[in-house]
Parts: sequence; C-alpha cells; structure tokens
Amino acid sequence: MKKSNFLFISSFFIIALLGFIMNVNLLPISNQKIKDSREDLGIDFGDNKNDSGLGSLPKISALKEWTFMVYLDADNNLEEAAIDDMNEMEMVGSDSDISIIVQIDRIPEYDSSNGDWTGARRYYIAKDISSYTINSINVQDLGEVNMGSPNTLQDFIGWGKLNYPAQKYALILWDHGSGIMAGNYPGGVCWDDTNGNDYLTLFEIDSVLSNPDYSVNLLGFDACLMGAVEVHYQLKDEVDVIIGSEELEPGDGYPYNEILNYLKGNPTATPQQLGQQIILSYDNSYPWSFDITQAAANAFTTEFTSSLQNFISDLNTTIDSQRVNIQNAREASLEFDEPSYIDLYDFANEIQTFCTGSIDTSAQYLMDNITNIIIEERHSSANPDAHGLSIYFPEFYYSYSSNYDESNDFTNDFEWDEFLLRYYTGSTTSEYDDIYEENDVLSEATILTQGSYYGLILNGTDLDIYRVSFTSGTLIEVYILFDQDEGDLDLYLYDTFLDSVNYSNSETDNEYVSYLPPISGYYTILIKSYTNDTYQPYDLIIGDSIDDVFEENDDWITAALINNNMLYSNLICRDSDFYYFWADEGYLINIEIEFSYIQGDLDIYLWDYWSDTIWDSSTSVSNNENIVFTANVSDWYEFEVYNYEDNLNYSMFVEVISIDDIYEDNDDPSEASLLEYGTYMDLVCIDIDTYNVSLTENTWINITIYFDHDAGDLDLYLLYPNSSFATWSFSYTDNETIFFHVLFSDVYTVWVEYYDFQNMNYTLAIHETATIWDDNYEENDYFDMAYPVSIGGTYTDLTAIDWDVYLVFLQANVTINIYLEYNWSNGDLDLFLFNSTEDLVSWSASYNNSEHIEYTPQVSDATYILVYNNENNMHYDLTIRSGGDLNISGPRLDFIIIIIAGVSVISLFQKKKKSIRNKI
Repeated sequence: MKKSNFLFISSFFIIALLGFIMNVNLLPISNQKIKDSREDLGIDFGDNKNDSGLGSLPKISALKEWTFMVYLDADNNLEEAAIDDMNEMEMVGSDSDISIIVQIDRIPEYDSSNGDWTGARRYYIAKDISSYTINSINVQDLGEVNMGSPNTLQDFIGWGKLNYPAQKYALILWDHGSGIMAGNYPGGVCWDDTNGNDYLTLFEIDSVLSNPDYSVNLLGFDACLMGAVEVHYQLKDEVDVIIGSEELEPGDGYPYNEILNYLKGNPTATPQQLGQQIILSYDNSYPWSFDITQAAANAFTTEFTSSLQNFISDLNTTIDSQRVNIQNAREASLEFDEPSYIDLYDFANEIQTFCTGSIDTSAQYLMDNITNIIIEERHSSANPDAHGLSIYFPEFYYSYSSNYDESNDFTNDFEWDEFLLRYYTGSTTSEYDDIYEENDVLSEATILTQGSYYGLILNGTDLDIYRVSFTSGTLIEVYILFDQDEGDLDLYLYDTFLDSVNYSNSETDNEYVSYLPPISGYYTILIKSYTNDTYQPYDLIIGDSIDDVFEENDDWITAALINNNMLYSNLICRDSDFYYFWADEGYLINIEIEFSYIQGDLDIYLWDYWSDTIWDSSTSVSNNENIVFTANVSDWYEFEVYNYEDNLNYSMFVEVISIDDIYEDNDDPSEASLLEYGTYMDLVCIDIDTYNVSLTENTWINITIYFDHDAGDLDLYLLYPNSSFATWSFSYTDNETIFFHVLFSDVYTVWVEYYDFQNMNYTLAIHETATIWDDNYEENDYFDMAYPVSIGGTYTDLTAIDWDVYLVFLQANVTINIYLEYNWSNGDLDLFLFNSTEDLVSWSASYNNSEHIEYTPQVSDATYILVYNNENNMHYDLTIRSGGDLNISGPRLDFIIIIIAGVSVISLFQKKKKSIRNKI
C-alpha cells in the first residue's frame, strides 16, 4: 500500500470495511469543497460570479496582513515539482491573516496526477494535509496561457491584489531561471514550453512591477541563477526585498510549508523578516553537502550604487597597468554552475589580494556595502565564498555575449561592459570575432585536428574556413551546434581538390555532414550564415565518429547489449540511446548516468524488454539520473537514454547485484520465516519483506522497525491470518511502531514495505509488553462500540493507539465545545464529529498541541466524537462543554470532505519529502 492514509467511514459497512481494507478500491478525491465552517479564513462563498465568469471567487472580508502570490510556471519539465510545491502550500493554507494564491500552468507530460489537466488555473490555497492531491479552491480555469508574457504576469498580480487585498504583497516567480543572460540572449525566468519557449525578461518583469498598481513588497525567484547584481539593480526601484540564488536551485526549490508556517505564525512580519525566513528555511531543507546558495537583499541604496560605481571606475582605470593582476583575481574568484557568473564580493576580495593602489580601497568599500544590503545569505560547503550577489564575467573572450550590454539597465548606468571589453581586447568596441580569425578565405583557413571547439563566432557575411587532415577509408563527420533562432548557419565539406562532397543547409538548429574519403589529405570545412546575423555563436565538432561505439542504437529494436557492473564513458546522445542487459529475479538494478546538465539535459527510462511498458524513469533537472529497481523476473531489461537536449559526453553504469538479507525470498506471507519474539538486525528492504509470528490471545505486543528515514522510507503493517490488515504505522520519520492487543491466538504476519526508496539497513524488534497501552474506555474503536460521555465532563490520561469513539447526546440549538489536548511531538491526533447517521458534521485537524470543535446542532441527536491517531499518542485529555467559546474563532478548514454514494472520505496525508532536482 502507498502512504495514502485514507480513512473510510461508511454508514452501512464500516465494520466490514475495517476488517477487509485490502479489498477496497480507494475513491478519488474531488476538487469540490464544502462551503461551511470557514469563518477564520475570511471567505464568503456566494453565488456571485467574478468579472471573467469563470467561477465563484472567495471574497476577503477584511484587509489581511499578507497576500502570498506564486506565479507557478509548470509548462515544462518541472511539472512534477510544481505539484509537490502546491501540496506543500496546502499543508499550511490561507487563514484570516494571510491569503495564499497560485496561478499554475501545466504541460501534457511529466506529471499525470490530479486529473492530468493542462492549461492554467488560479487557486486560493486552503489547508489540506494530502501530500499528493491538490484540494484547494480552483477559482479560475484560464485555459492555455503564455506564462512567459508580461501581460499574463500583470493580469495575475492585478487579479490577486483586487480580490485578496492586503497590507503587504509577496510575489514568487517559480520556474527555470538563467540569470542575466540565456546563452546569447537576454536572460530571465519562467520559460513556457508550449508557447514557443517564451519567457519573462528582466525588462518585462520591470515593466510590470514599475506600475504602482502591480507593485509588490517582496520578490522571490524560486529559480536558478537569479541572484545577480544585474537582476537586483533592474528591480531596485520596484520592490523592498529581492531573493535569488547565485547557483542552481534543486527542482523542489523553496520549502513552502516551512515558509508559510512562519508567515502564518508571524503575520505582521516585515518583508525583511519574511525574506530572512525564506533563506533560513531553504538552507535547512537541503543536506549540507548539496550545492546551494540563496540570499535576500534590500533594494540597492544610493551608497551601495556609489560603491559599485567607484569599484568599476577603478577597474577601468587600472586595467592597462594591472591586467595580469585582475586576470589572476578573476581566475581565483568563485564561479557557479554557469561559469560566466562569479561572486561579486569574492571578486572584490581577490582584487585586494592581487592588485595594488586605490582599487584596494574601492574594493573594500564595495564589500562593506554588499554586507550592508544583504539581509540573510546561506550557502553550502561547495560554495564557501558565496556572499549573495553574482555578476556576469565570462573567463574567455569568445564566451562573452555582445548582447549583454542590451539586456539590462545595469550596463547602461555602469561601465562594466566597457571594462569587460577592455579586459578581453584592450578596446571598448563590441565588434569581435573568435580566436581563429582571420579565416575568411581559403588561404587563411585555420588548421584544426579532430575534436570539439566551443564558443566560436561567425560574423555576419564572413566565412569561417577550417582544414582538417583525414585518412582514406575513415568516416569524416562534422557537426555544428547553434540556435537557429539566433541566426541560420549552413555547413559545407570539400575534398582535397576543393570539390564539394557534402553539405547541410536546413532551417533548424544544428547541421551535420559525413563523408567517407577515398584518399588521405586535408579536407575543407566551410561555415556561412544564411541570415547574415552579426556575431553568431556556434560549436564545432570534428571526428571520425560524432556518435559513440554503440550507434545505431536509436530504438528498442537496435538496442546495444552492455555488460553489468561496467563503467562506460565518453558516450554521446544526440537522438535516443537504447541499451539492454540481463538481471536475475530479485536482484537490485541500479542504473546511473552522469553528465553536465548545462551542456544538455538527459533523462532515462527503464523498459520491459518484450513490450512498451515503462517500469521506472528518472527525469530530474540535474547533472545525473538514477533508477533503482528490483528485477521482478529473470529476464532481459532495456533502458533508454533520452536526449531532452543533445549531450555529447555522458557516462553510464548499470549495477546488478544480489543485495538482500538471509530471510529472502519473503515477499509474501507464504514465503515468510516464522520468527520468535526478539530483535533482528541488518535487514534489507528492496521489495516487500514479510515475517510470520505466533501471537497469543489477550497479550499486547510491540513491533518496531528502526531505520534512517532519509536513507529510504519504510512502512510497517500487521496482518491477520486471512491477510487483512490488523493495524499499521506509516509516518514520514525515522522508525515505525505498532502496539497491538491480540484478540485471538494465531500466526500473524509482519509486513515491511519501502515507500519511495529501498532501505539497505533496518532492524526489526518484536516484543510482548506487560503494559496495557490503551485506556479504561477500550474497546471503543468503532461507532457501535462508542463509550458514552457527558457534557461538562473532562476525561484525562487517555491513550490513542487506534480510533477512540465517544457518544454524547446534544440538544437542538445548544452549542457544544469539544477540546482535545495532547503533545503533538509525541503523536499527532485529530478530532472529528459525526451525527447519528455517521455523517461528518465538523472537524479539527491541525499540527498543534490541541484540537477544538465548536458545534451547534439543528436537531437533538446522538453524536459521535472520533479521536483519530495520525501517530500513536499515549496521553491526551478530552473535555466537553456546553455554550459558545469567545476565544475560538471557529473551526479550521483542514480537510476536504466529499460525500460519494453514502461514503464520507477523509484525506489524511502527512508531510511529504523533497526530491533533489535542479532548476535551471
């Protein structure tokens, strides 16, 4: 079973359902919400439509402290992470102090959950602790929109401020980010794959936020590489606080549950305080070894701008006399995954180390002012010299984009781009070519050897001509890589007599030619521009095989046979690469590929060798992909390396090993070993582990599995002899524990299953306990076993290791207050109220030390109080009072309830874990 934690309550077969839960089909959760019991959200649901006619808007009754707006562009390969982040937001939900609103645009692939709808929707985020299902209020269905358009961003902000007014506004731009440049184009954020890969440039974001009607107090870039001085400078007059990462971000980005929990508990927080908490929460949500940076900064002050101006001016003044020193400082400075970006503070610090004169003073002045404007900064040990702000400074001339000076206001107001050109060429002119010029005519052709050449430039009507020596009978392959949208290049190949032997002049990205030379000698490669664009960048690859030794392995029929447990390096993927291998049943299959994501994104899929079934996949946004899978039969297995973007250098390792414990095969009760009471160590869970144990009537047993949750999450179940579930434990923490009262003697089954990742080391302990772990009111586990309680009574020292149900009679129109007090850290409990027909009428399900229900019945009726244990809790108190409670604002919106065919379904999910995928 997956960690769904569904609680099914039916008025006509509750007992049978609990006894045979494995035979029940789980009902899907609808997005329709009940409309009552939302006083503390400040929402009034009426029949009025909003202006667009796209559904009822939740109207805010009073000006709130914050409106937290997330512009969530999932119209790309980050769709799965977007769904995860929305579920994180739902773990907190809006309340009377904060509104959380989201515009999410999805794509028809990558994630099929939640109905697999596409297009864009606007949501008002309500509390819901389901980790998988979006249960918030779908306020508007927009259809397909272009999230890369400034008009779409403006519409979202305007809609949010109109319908959810607040004293302060936070805007999060969620998606891929490129920093100040995207290759040779101006950089930005929020790429929309289904709208021509359009994206928001800095100028476009600035054009929206500069209008007071669309201004915000805090702007966060939940995207890669946006923590740049050029980005901050562009928006310095529009927002109070800007948040960005100098480095790549994991795909899961911000931990929204932690951030919003802080804001919910501190609704009067200033933009600076919220910005600080975002950084701290982000830092805490990833392991120390993961390569991260994140910083929140105040808007640039006049003094900061002055310090930066002085520093750049001194660089321009000293470049001629201290070029080598400045070059040493550049080489010593911290680079990020995009090597054209370096840390500004660290560069100034290295200038002090290598340079002399007045620039030493201006460098210190700049460093001091960076420290002054940074509110909070965090980085992993991989980036020890990160200080919060990067700046564009390619190490090499050919990597510099001539469009940089047109991409932002920073280069208009500072002479940084002039400094870079002086650094590279000694001149401020932007007209440059690559290091192989002049190679415009045959007599000037550059002699090259076979290999890869990156960062080349073709200047408009020029020609680039190269000559390469090839041996007869050896295949010649030439490949040029470029973005056709930047300018169309064509490729020609000439033989030793300068006769044309092949050419490629398509209207797409990249060109490729091949030729089998009859004689040895120098062959000529000519590259020309069809569109005559100025300074067109491209890469040139020349070799006797542009692809690797496994070609042609482009589909499942031509898949290449590989050896297990062998590393394959220097592989090339410019189509799809298929491989197959043998694995015995029960063996662990571990497939890994490593590559540089910035040079091309690859994904992997594990296929059934005999059909089109995909067993597993890995499609992250990072420098590696990994699939771990247990062979279900002894057979051939096939996997695909898919080129989301061409990558000309990746390595591959397929490990197939027998790595289970001495109790295998114990994948079902018929194969399980019969265990005695005791402790069993060094166990391995790579599938399902079952153990049989003989239990004695009227005893209590304690079954615990000990493991490291981060190494792989395990769940624990106890099965009756007929294989129906007796009880279970599935939290998102280390270890799982079951306390169980044995009602009849027989052989029961302990069932251990991994939830997300196999765990190679756990311990199982099975012991009888002399302590009665439940209270004096047992057995009160079901409605027909409910224990009668009285209004005005307080019941103490209660224990929840299953359901506890109590019966109380209520008078019509007389308000009752029910209080559940417990220590949440010792076990999470929830409180539900049902009428005599077992229909749910109210609930309270928070992450606090208490739950409270205030309820006024319309008719006199017998009523059931259900204490539900999300996690076992050995001590709680229950109090029932009549009359209103002025200290309680009303029940919270913590769950989404739907009545389908007489069955009330309650979604009871706990916190989700984060995966590691980069956003770039």
